[in-house]
Amino acid sequence: ARAEIAGDDRFEIIVIGECPGDWAGKVHAVHAGVTQSRGAADAEYLLFADADTLFAPGCIASALAMMRHRKLDFLSLISTLTYDTWFERVVQIAAAFELMRLFPLLRVNGTGDSRAFANGQFMLFRRDTYEAVGGHEAVKDALLEDLALARLIAAKKRRAGVFVAAGLLHCRMYADWAQFRRGWKRIFTEAAERKARRLSLWSWRIRWLGAIFPAWMLVAGPLGALIVAHDATRGGTVLALWFAALLIWIGALARLCALARAPAWIAPLHLIGAWLTANLLGEAARDLHSR
Repeated sequence: ARAEIAGDDRFEIIVIGECPGDWAGKVHAVHAGVTQSRGAADAEYLLFADADTLFAPGCIASALAMMRHRKLDFLSLISTLTYDTWFERVVQIAAAFELMRLFPLLRVNGTGDSRAFANGQFMLFRRDTYEAVGGHEAVKDALLEDLALARLIAAKKRRAGVFVAAGLLHCRMYADWAQFRRGWKRIFTEAAERKARRLSLWSWRIRWLGAIFPAWMLVAGPLGALIVAHDATRGGTVLALWFAALLIWIGALARLCALARAPAWIAPLHLIGAWLTANLLGEAARDLHSR
């Protein structure tokens, strides 16, 4: 692909798509694309994208413009996901929210106590940076090559940036619930650096903060008002506080849905999604224990 940025500047980019199939085949395919493609031999930038991604017009040019403006050696985009199936509507935002809690973009893009992260659906490298970290050959044994590459980039002190695609890049990550479970367990396992105890702690944290406490809040307000119903002032205060807490909770979730470009009506379903996400984390921990 040839991208035109800022007037007459032109740069050669080779776009290498990962073919659908097994994980090992994908890593081999992108490695072969770099080492055997004639286009890759002279390209100044290498862009790796999953086969299930959809690019809006201008996506590559915009990403390259941001990369040059911020003087980055590597740029990754967090795609805008689809919300057509039940698990995408109920669980996907909760799972993605947990991942973003583990890798907050302010820290990922920070220059101080940063945290390395990348989304394999869209990874744009300066060629010299890709070669400096050893490319996909260096991460062929990693469970998630995108996180492994991000950590190598950080170790080499190269400048990296991860940004929300905001509609420029769309993706349906998994076709059914079985694939969703396997995929997210793999993501969380590598995010935890394959430490079962860490996964178990994350599981309990999201279960309490994302499901149990909100459920308790939903019940406690009306119940508390009934208990003190004989005192109109106290009962009214309890109901007012409960209503305020309810609005804050729903408002925060609605804002999260807006950022993810998801339907606003699925916001209350986060309570169920958090519980199911906690189950995935627990399953991942048990998978490690059972080797």
